[in-house]
Amino acid sequence: MHVAALSVPTINTTTTPGNDGAPRYAHDALVGKEVILFAMLRSDVPVAKGTIIPTNPKAIVGGQPLGKEFCEVIVNLVMKRDAILPRPYDYMESMAGAYMMSIAWPYKRLKVISEHQTHPRVLQGLLGFKVAGC
Repeated sequence: MHVAALSVPTINTTTTPGNDGAPRYAHDALVGKEVILFAMLRSDVPVAKGTIIPTNPKAIVGGQPLGKEFCEVIVNLVMKRDAILPRPYDYMESMAGAYMMSIAWPYKRLKVISEHQTHPRVLQGLLGFKVAGC
């Protein structure tokens, strides 16, 4: 009887491991950052504000691995309810259903906002419309 040995897959990191031995990914510096998500078709239209959570390209969001071009974002503020999600899942096809949910969003369609830009009055100027709390 021949028994095949099981091989354990290795984590393919895009950068070197850290001092603690944990894998590091190319976009790890973005974890926890507040971002503005821009429409898929018109790059100048902001559709939501969110927070980037861990950037492991093998993480599964909506049944698909993120890959190197997408990150996982928690949507904190929806600006355009009818904006189509790049990877719809579980009856969530537009930004209307994404509030406080985890979604996959392409790095090329987001902009990191600095801490001083999160004040409602500053956001109002950045986005071009009134933000609640101003």
